[in-house]
This record gives sequence, C-alpha cells and structure tokens, in this order.
Amino acid sequence: MKWQHATFMSIMLATIACRTGGGPGPTGGSAVSSFSISKFVPSGNDPAWTKMDAVITRLDGDLKKIEQSFSAADFQSGGVQNHTIVIPQGRYNIELNYKSADNTVLYATCASSKTKNYEINTPTFQADIAICKPGTGNQVGTTTVTPNSSVTITPRAGDDGGTGGAQGNPLPPGPSFTSFATNFNAIGTPTGGCGVPEAQLDSLDYVALNVQKTPNDYSTTAPRPNPDQATTGIFANGLNCGRWVHVTITKDCHDFLNSGTTAQNLCPENKLSPSVHADASLDMIVADSCQDNNGWCRDDQYHLDLHTASLTQFGKAGAAIDVSKDWSNPQITWQFIKAPKYSGDIKIGFGAMWQKYYLPIIFTHLENGLHGVEVKVNGAWQKAAMNGDNGQAYVLPNTAEVPFQVRLYDADDKPVQGGRIYQFNLPSSCAKPVDGGKCDVAYTGVDYKVAP
Repeated sequence: MKWQHATFMSIMLATIACRTGGGPGPTGGSAVSSFSISKFVPSGNDPAWTKMDAVITRLDGDLKKIEQSFSAADFQSGGVQNHTIVIPQGRYNIELNYKSADNTVLYATCASSKTKNYEINTPTFQADIAICKPGTGNQVGTTTVTPNSSVTITPRAGDDGGTGGAQGNPLPPGPSFTSFATNFNAIGTPTGGCGVPEAQLDSLDYVALNVQKTPNDYSTTAPRPNPDQATTGIFANGLNCGRWVHVTITKDCHDFLNSGTTAQNLCPENKLSPSVHADASLDMIVADSCQDNNGWCRDDQYHLDLHTASLTQFGKAGAAIDVSKDWSNPQITWQFIKAPKYSGDIKIGFGAMWQKYYLPIIFTHLENGLHGVEVKVNGAWQKAAMNGDNGQAYVLPNTAEVPFQVRLYDADDKPVQGGRIYQFNLPSSCAKPVDGGKCDVAYTGVDYKVAP
C-alpha cells in the first residue's frame, strides 16, 4: 500500500569531506544528491506523530552518521520546506523514526528496509522505505524518497568520493591538496576563464584550475558549464574563481620527465624527492581555467597551472626565492585561503559588449570568492545568471531596476560584507544615445553606493 503525500521535506546533500592528494570538484571531486522525503500519514485510529528523526549512516569514508529531526509541521501543505544536511556521497543506510510528543517511537523503518544499503552517487536519488509499527513487524505505509524538481542542487567541490561536481558550493578553506604544478604565460584576451581582464586582477600571481576530470580520457572535451558532476574539475564551473590559494613546493621528480604525457604516471613515487625549493610558498589568486588534453589536466585532479611570471615571487624563510630556476613541474601542496591582508570592498565593472539589453557585470577584489549574485527586479530579489562558467562575470536581467541593486554571496555561501547592497548606474562613459548605450571595451569600472 502506498500512502498519499501531503507535501515534501527537501534534503540537499553536498560534500564537506575532502581527500588529500591525487586522484575535485565544485570542482574536481564534488558529489551531491538531492532528494525529498514524502509525508507519512497514519491511517485509521493510529496516532499522529509529532516529529521525525532521520538517521543517515555512511558505510564508507570518514563521516559516519548524520542525524536530523523534523517536526510534523515541516510537512504541512502550502509550500516545500527546505532543510539542509551536508554530507559526501557514498553508500548509506537510511532510517526514519516517527515519534510522539513524549519521544515515544510510534513508527519506524521496517526491518526489511532498515537493512538496505543505498548507493547515493547521482544528482537525484530515489527509494521507497517501508514504515512499520515497532515490535509488530506490520507494515503500515511507505515513505517515498524521491527527487524533488523544485530543489536547486548546490554542491561543494571536493569530497572523499572523488566523483566531481557540477554547480554549487566551492571548497571551504582548510583542506590541503597534493598535486603537480605547471606554468603558463598569461590568461586569454580579453579575459581569462574567470571573466576578468588581467589588468583588473588583484595580483599577477595567479593560477588556472582544471575544468574537467576525465582520467585516462584525453579526447573528450566537456561542455562549459559542464552539467555532469562526474567529470567536472576543481574549477567548479567557475565557482572557485576569485579565490586565493596558498601554494607550497614540496618535491621534484628526478630522473623522470614529468611532461604530462598521457596514459603514464606523471612521476613514479620512487622518483620523488625533496625539491631544491622545498617549503618555498606563495599566495595566488584563481583567475583562469585549464582544459588541455594532457595528463596534468585530466589525470591530476588537483593540478595547478601557475602564471610563469609568478615563479620569481615565491618566498622561503622570509626571503624571496626564484623557483623558475631548476623548475621541473614539481609536486606541490595547496589550499584555499581568504584574501591575504584584505581591506576595502568589492569592485564592480561592466564587461565587453554591454548594452541596454545585455548587462554583463564583473566583480573583483573579493575576500573569499564569489558563489552567487542577486539583483533587485520589480521589488524582489532574484538570482543573476553566471556568464557561462566565467565565475566573476554575471549577466543582469534587462528587467532589473535602475539604479541596479545587487548583493553577493561568497564561497562559504555567506553574504558579502554582511549582506551589503551595492547600488550603481550605467557607466556614463559608454552611454551613447546613438546606439542605445553600448560599450565595446573589456571592462568599464563603475562607482557604487551602499544602499541603506
């Protein structure tokens, strides 16, 4: 017997656990799923329940158990109630316990369902969980765990399942990654992969992150943005743009050419030994993306491509050091950090080809990256769309109120500057009546006011 559903409780699963070393997401290595749990309605004279405890036990990885309680009111009709549980994907056991006000268990997952293990490794997950009366073994209903189309999937990049991520939360500061480093001459023109011209970067010490993660596949070029979580790299469809990383050189590959050659170990473990530049480090900003079909960009999920000019800017024991000497694509460790010595506030500019009906905006000077932008439209806030996967460039709807009002969210999903609202107009330098106000330059900065 399948019980009718009144409404749904939405649970969004995202990743927080990360694996150090090869192998991210947003993202190489992000894995998320979204599912809803339907309302269980007792029948006949069976008592109503007051709260439901969800116990989700992981069968692999480091995180073992997540427990969350929901009230019956959370399932009342009139709108979906969103509740968030943050966990990596993996193999799980799911147990639901429905209780009375005095905490007595009235209904619970039947033994037959309680022993089932679920592989949660796709964007949406579905299962039917049988509900019984404790002590009787009599099934009294079924709770359907099913995808909910109203849920926006927002993954975190990097988990210990290593399955990639499509769109959503980038990695938090802290976890350290081990990979190999390469170098490149400069970002593209007029902008790099993050949508920012080089002249507008906070630093010329910048890096590119891998767009896709397809080990041993060097011919498939993933679309951008990439809807497939399993093949999305740590660039995270732009969601790690504008963030800072702390890079430290550790080892060199000796007597072996670390050339990025496909289908081979980038450097056998027995060929690695402490680098002549070991412990030299540098803070760098994410400004570009790497999607080349070599071993570094496809097999090394945490690979960093460093701006060549930055190789002379490293430091060690308080002294400057030029690591370009004896450079051999060394092994490094790195981690996301907040912008060092940050002060001031964000900068806003219009991007190339903006006009009355096309409003690309570039955001720079970020303390902790950029995860989302909201804009005021007809008196209400709505999400602005990222310009492709250019993570610092967003396109405002042409219905947006003028003066424009925007508010930003950082890599931790926290409101930038405590929820500050930035208010600005079209830049006067490009307001040409003859063509409706159009500007072809790559970047036109604007002044803004902070709305009260």
